Amino acid sequence: MERIGAFCSQQNSYIVPHHYHLRFREFPSKLFLYDIIVQQKCYEQGRMKRMSFRFWPWRRQTFPRKLPLNRVDSFMIDYGPPDKGLYRALSSFDLVIVEANHHAPEALQGLKENGTIVIGYLSVMESPRWNRDRWNLLLPEDFMKVGGQSQYLEQWDAFIMDIRQPHFRSVLLNEAAELIHGKHCDGIFLDTVDDIDTFAFNAGLYDELVVSFGHWMAQCKEALPSSILIQNRGFGSISKSAPFLDGFLWEDWSGEWKSNPWMRKQMKKIQSLIDHGITVFTVSESALSQHRSEAENAGFVHLTRSESYHIRDWMK
Repeated sequence: MERIGAFCSQQNSYIVPHHYHLRFREFPSKLFLYDIIVQQKCYEQGRMKRMSFRFWPWRRQTFPRKLPLNRVDSFMIDYGPPDKGLYRALSSFDLVIVEANHHAPEALQGLKENGTIVIGYLSVMESPRWNRDRWNLLLPEDFMKVGGQSQYLEQWDAFIMDIRQPHFRSVLLNEAAELIHGKHCDGIFLDTVDDIDTFAFNAGLYDELVVSFGHWMAQCKEALPSSILIQNRGFGSISKSAPFLDGFLWEDWSGEWKSNPWMRKQMKKIQSLIDHGITVFTVSESALSQHRSEAENAGFVHLTRSESYHIRDWMK
């Protein structure tokens, strides 16, 4: 591949023509290569412009990417089954996150044709019993075990999964592909990732889970390269997942983050995502104006939700 531009090691920057766009690609060999795609937009008679690309602190260098999510000003989350007026209500938002199993592919395609970005829900680290399509494919070794016992979450009637297992990663990848090709979703919403932070009972297991999740993200982006990937929380795994993300959702956001040491620490990570072109969404249950104002001041797209994740409750 021909190199265009020059790398300045002292400033960690490339000097490239203003009209060049740099795109990141992950290959099966796990070598990180960089395509430089010529674009005629903004061509200024070959004038050079210095463009700084800071190193990701957690991995090899990547480049900022122009994403479709940068035009999203509103979004909605709806996990319920369809009812009267649902699709008309959802079509008023730029982006919606839905439990695609509740919807016919044609209905989701209709939302897309109206200009709404449709993201399908995927539980990464938990397998609820109601998801029979996945449940019937699972093997005993796919379940996370502590002292030989599977980890059951009674509140959600779900089990914690072991993403280190290649078989489970393949099941998860097939489910993601079904959301894109079968349900016509534009992308995937990666939920329950923060179970890695919650249920890893020692540092060794934690590191293994984070690395395995990163491997799965690379597989997912390779298999579904045009799909939008949005991760819900899971701050500890950002180091491995960020290069493959298009969006990040901070559920249970609080506008009082400046007085919270833990949130201040996470804000540094999130700001790095924004600096690299990743769109950040926030959700808070309280309608306190400070939650929205602080989110918008930080460049986030904010949503105030009701107690449930169903649009009919939002609209009351």
